[in-house]
Amino acid sequence: MLFKQDFLFSLAAHPTITHHTTMAQNTIGRWSQARRSRMFLNIEGVHSFWLQALPIPKTVLDRITSICRIFLWGCKFARVAWADICLPKEEGGLGIHDNRVWNSALLAKTLWNIHIKKDNLWVRWIHGVYLNGKGVWEFTPHKRDSQLIKKIARIRDQILSHFANIHDAVTFLNGCQINGKLSSAKVYNLLGMKVMFGIK
Repeated sequence: MLFKQDFLFSLAAHPTITHHTTMAQNTIGRWSQARRSRMFLNIEGVHSFWLQALPIPKTVLDRITSICRIFLWGCKFARVAWADICLPKEEGGLGIHDNRVWNSALLAKTLWNIHIKKDNLWVRWIHGVYLNGKGVWEFTPHKRDSQLIKKIARIRDQILSHFANIHDAVTFLNGCQINGKLSSAKVYNLLGMKVMFGIK
């Protein structure tokens, strides 16, 4: 997991990636803002594959957000605050996901799978190696634990901060299921509340 994160960190600054990113930005710069907005929403799901697979380093997420801003405005000077752009359309935004919050919301599925003890080898391994008989809501990660486990614990704490107790948090997440699967969009709305109101 650490290797994957280091790879992503290095990849973001790779000269070839930077070169092609610049070329794409120059081409897109000639597009209308409406066309860029539509394209942005169409391709947003592409990087969600990585966001749901592992915790992405903050540096990489910030780089993605920077590219997204330039992609949307066609220049480095944003006309509207990014937090406002990420608001739902009914609230005046474009409905674009904040990368940091979306990464956490997607990884909340992993937290939920551990909680319900989903029948797969990886979840059984997490319970056997990291939790040692404790529930995912009670365990404390150690310094030697993987970045993914530490991130899951932080997401858990973020979710718990919205509720009076674990029972209420679990009840909420249980209600976020659609066809037996946790809805990342509903968790995003919960975690995004602090971002919308500027709470750190």
